Amino acid sequence: MKKQKTLLSLFLLFWSMTTLFSQDNLKDLICIVKPQYPAGTKEIYEEYGRALARDGYIKAGALLRMEANGGFGSGVVIKHDGKYYVLTNFHVIEHARSASLEFRTNSDENKQIKECKIVAKDKDYDLALIALPSDSGIQSGFTFSDISLKEGTEVWSGGFPGLGNKPSWQLGKGIVSNESFKDSTLSNAKIPYVIQHTAQVDAGSSGGALLIASSSEKSGYSVVGINTWKAGGRESVNFAIPAGAVSAFLKSIQTNESIGDSKRKVETRTKELIASKNDDGYKTTLPFIGEDYMFSIPASTFMEMFADASKDAKDDAVKALRKPAPFDAFRIIVADAVHKKLKKTELVYTGTKEDSDKIISNVTAKGKEAEMTWTPESGEWFLINTSGLDMKTSANNSYATRGWEEIDRAIYVGIGFPFGDDEKNKYTLGFERRHAKWFALFYELSLGKKVAKTEEPDEKGQMQPATVSLGYFGFSFGPHFQVPLKFGPVYTIPFVKVPIGVNLGSEATDIHIGAGPGVRFAFQLGKKDKFLFLDAEYRYRYAFKQSESYKLPDSVSGFGLSLGYAF
Repeated sequence: MKKQKTLLSLFLLFWSMTTLFSQDNLKDLICIVKPQYPAGTKEIYEEYGRALARDGYIKAGALLRMEANGGFGSGVVIKHDGKYYVLTNFHVIEHARSASLEFRTNSDENKQIKECKIVAKDKDYDLALIALPSDSGIQSGFTFSDISLKEGTEVWSGGFPGLGNKPSWQLGKGIVSNESFKDSTLSNAKIPYVIQHTAQVDAGSSGGALLIASSSEKSGYSVVGINTWKAGGRESVNFAIPAGAVSAFLKSIQTNESIGDSKRKVETRTKELIASKNDDGYKTTLPFIGEDYMFSIPASTFMEMFADASKDAKDDAVKALRKPAPFDAFRIIVADAVHKKLKKTELVYTGTKEDSDKIISNVTAKGKEAEMTWTPESGEWFLINTSGLDMKTSANNSYATRGWEEIDRAIYVGIGFPFGDDEKNKYTLGFERRHAKWFALFYELSLGKKVAKTEEPDEKGQMQPATVSLGYFGFSFGPHFQVPLKFGPVYTIPFVKVPIGVNLGSEATDIHIGAGPGVRFAFQLGKKDKFLFLDAEYRYRYAFKQSESYKLPDSVSGFGLSLGYAF
């Protein structure tokens, strides 16, 4: 009996040591996943982000600018259809066109593989599959366990959560705390439930593996789920997509599609798109619009399309922007513009041709040839551009640009003409920084003279009323509220300024607050985002603290003119 216990102890020790040492192999099978974008994408995202922020959609604009800077998640190596791939979450590479993979081994030699093709992605599954190149050197991958998990089962989380905004390897241990958690925000028809567990998950762990110990696997573990979400406001409440849903996702995709099959799919999609014009509303066209359409539309043109959209499309786009979900809003507005054009045009499909990883369908519109460009995504083909249809979705479009929406800054010089004789003309140099469509902050430097009342002796030595000019240097700042209105090539912009400032002079110091209602006329220059403008305003200033050396007026009002340049 004692011998049997000794053998059992040695076996458990050997198994534990094997598992411990095999953990070194985990880093060969779990990697850092970074989304990659085509050249110029960052600038386009930032352009759209600024345009949305100026229109009052601050969160949506910030989300786009954050997207431009990229991020990272985790991924696991698997074998599918005889080839090796990396599996990760859809939300890790949602808007990317390819992915960069980085493996960090215990030899301190990082292995980075760039421009890996995203084979498939599915929002409902929140999963994506990334192809590994044939020369990657990857020789093994995880297998998925079909074990039935129970509450209390020990599990491990493997991934690269962020530490100081940089990915850092983490292997966490916990238990299954709810074997089949169901919630409308995490589960759906494709994922009926998720696994709730307590193994450590942090930002950057998304797409990493939820593991269970397995002595039959070389790594010592098999995969029971893909870590996806972490609950806020609670400790150790983490969620993973179960292996069953992952298997369903893999079965639903086709990684090797012939050119002939692709052309047939695009032909079908093109005919379906043309037929969608017979239905009312943009929603019949929406399933055909790809995200890459954004790259052919300047942000200023998109904002004009937004302004001209149908009521239903505009209302739904506003809801999407407030979520914020800017990419959904973008697709809605483009779908609406395409749908309206289709309703006005008789299109006839004539054929397809291959162009790199894209397929172009040829159509005719009233005898004129046109093209529709399609690209694959999640096993389907989506429209990303048109040519020859006058869809008003490129730089050479006939939409009048809303160039004022592109303005960030303005500089101006001005002169003030006071009412009455309490002050002489005032000269101003100003700078303005836009923060939203309706709101800006301004900063002004000024030079002027106040006229003070005093007494001076005459020739006979008797004191007589007199005046004296007191020069001052001033600084003021404050909010600038405006309502841009466009009439043809000219913007008419009613505004109100609320200056708070100080004037400094030997005898003319004061602290003041004021108001300046007025109107700005902005004239567009050659480039859409450059303007000359003229301001005409009523200026009022009240001094609530000033020098008492001379009798100075408590308030001054007048008329001001400013000439400026906005960019």
